[in-house]
Order: sequence, then structure tokens, then C-alpha cells
Amino acid sequence: MDYAGSKSSAVETIDESKDRIIEAEGAWVLPGLVDIHWRHYREGGRASAGTLFPMEMAFLQYERKLAGHGITTMMHSLSFGVGLSLRGEHLVSQLIDLIRSCKPERAMIRHGVHLRYEVSQPTGIPLARRLIEEGAIDYLSLMDHARGIGQYARPGAFQRYVMKNQGVSLDEVEKIVEELQERRAKVDWNALRELTAFARAEELR
Repeated sequence: MDYAGSKSSAVETIDESKDRIIEAEGAWVLPGLVDIHWRHYREGGRASAGTLFPMEMAFLQYERKLAGHGITTMMHSLSFGVGLSLRGEHLVSQLIDLIRSCKPERAMIRHGVHLRYEVSQPTGIPLARRLIEEGAIDYLSLMDHARGIGQYARPGAFQRYVMKNQGVSLDEVEKIVEELQERRAKVDWNALRELTAFARAEELR
């Protein structure tokens, strides 16, 4: 059973012949929290626009914060996409490898991976499929972040988001938007259906 958080130190007594007993008088004993969509590690790995902290250092730092807040299971939300924060395939792949390597060696909490696949990412399907085959992914969802859609339906909302997140100029963001619209026009929806069907067959959430 997960437990986290206390006002005073709890004393654990283990008797191999009996049930596990934790003396928690005077302390708060709470269920461990499960977060299925945490993306702050992705953002926390960035010192500033275009500058990254060493991945392992950022991972260990944020793991301590998670445990301190009573989170005992974390699904790291990592995205494949272009022009939106730290979403390049090579960085996401490195992050997933780091999370996987830390799980058996040392970890304060349980770690999983929520892969958010941007539908306009044309080259990521083979990598996503490989990661699923290797058991590196626990949760898969499809995203469509683009101008005029969903949370970016209001005129200029998408451009403002990218400018703030990427530290780019208005001219640069217009180029990003143009390239994104071109990719969206070429989305292979059948390939995405095959990817999600494969994920379900592998019993992903």
C-alpha cells in the first residue's frame, strides 16, 4: 500500500512472521497520489528557450518534488511534435530511455510514460510503434495542436502560445504555423488508426 506525507516521523516495524506494521501515531497517513498527465519534467528540463539542463539532473530534482507532494505513481506526459516545446523525437526518445533506466536501478516513486502523439508529426509512427513493442509506453493518446482548433480556436491564440513557449518572433511563429498547416494537410489517418489499433492489441491504456 502506498502512503505519503506526515507531520511527524512514522516508525516502521517489520516482523517477518506477521503483517507489516507502521506506527504512525500523531502523523498524517494518506493514499499515494497517481498522476496520469504530468509534463513539468519536460518543461523543467529547459533552462531557457533553446537551452536544456542535463536530463538526469532534471529528472532526479523533479522526482524529489513529486515524492514530497505525496505522488507515488507518475505518468510522464511526453509529446511527439515539431515547434512546440521539447517535443522532438530524439529528445523524447532520450527522456523515455532515462525513465526506463531509472525504474529498475533506483527510483523514489513509480514511473510510467504517457506518449502524446501529435497527428501532424509525419515521421514519428515507426518510433512510436517500436516503443510500444518494447514496452516503453504505458499510455497513448493522439493530439492535434494547431491554429484554429480546440484550445487555440480564438484568432492568434496558437501564435501567442508558441511565441511564449519557444521564445520566437512573430515572423518565426508564422513560419512554424505555415509548416504545421502543410503537415496537417498530409496526415495519414489510416496509419494513425493502425497505430492505435496496435496499441490496444498490446493492452495499452
